[in-house]
Amino acid sequence: MPLPDQTQELISVDHALNKGREMLLWPRILLIIGLFIFLFPLTLFFIALKDGPVFSRNLWLVFGAVLLFTFVIGFFLPFLFLSKRTTRWKLWAFAQVNDVQELKKAARRAALCTGYGTFMDRLQIQSAGEREQWRRLQERTDAPGIFIDDPETPAETTIYYNRTLLIIHILLGLMLMGVGIVVECNAFRPGTSKVVSFFGALLILLPLYLVVRTLQNLIKHQPRIIFSSKGIYTVETGFQSWDHIIDISLEIINQGRRGVKHVFNFRYADSFAHIDVTAYSKRNQLESLVRVYRGRYQNGI
Repeated sequence: MPLPDQTQELISVDHALNKGREMLLWPRILLIIGLFIFLFPLTLFFIALKDGPVFSRNLWLVFGAVLLFTFVIGFFLPFLFLSKRTTRWKLWAFAQVNDVQELKKAARRAALCTGYGTFMDRLQIQSAGEREQWRRLQERTDAPGIFIDDPETPAETTIYYNRTLLIIHILLGLMLMGVGIVVECNAFRPGTSKVVSFFGALLILLPLYLVVRTLQNLIKHQPRIIFSSKGIYTVETGFQSWDHIIDISLEIINQGRRGVKHVFNFRYADSFAHIDVTAYSKRNQLESLVRVYRGRYQNGI
């Protein structure tokens, strides 16, 4: 497969990512459903093997046939479908995208594909011709990036707190305060330990503090981040020109029971910014906005 001519019409990284999400949505759903179809009889098989009655030879053959059928229908065929769709998207996207290096990073973050030569990459079912095309496309990683503007992105984008999310936090805080009030009322009963009263007070005071803070953010409705072709403004760093901003990334941190935390990181003027954007609107669009506005700055648009 010849490498694409730089004069042909190219696509943006965001266009490629959106197409990938669209192409891989149903194959992934089918694979998840198929895994349940396969794992259910597999679980019954191990239960029967360990605690069940002694099966006859014919019954074991029937059970084995059922397992083989559900494996093919529930796992192998959906995985083959997903592999083919993923391969089809990779060969199309990496041949047509304007910035291969950026797509490689963004595709991994979006869980659309893994790096070339990794275990998961080799695990995918591909023909010899498809693997050769995928190998040759790695040569494009040294090609210079070509900026493609997004006309739907305005000259300036302002990001606020997500008001819906703030309201949900307030409601949850009020619920916890209600539980705390009930606990505190029960603490006045004779013979109740002071620990119960202390616990009830915590359930009232801590959520109250969080509710007040959240209400302030909801009422003020101040811009948290402003993107433009000149640079980025954040409450934490003030305005910074694109000339001074490097190493931009959106980090997703799994905090276990506390959920997922989204952190917007960048370096500027010998300083580091680590901004918690979990409660911000458009948090999933931050990387796309960075690509557009930084590209406009670099190309004088």
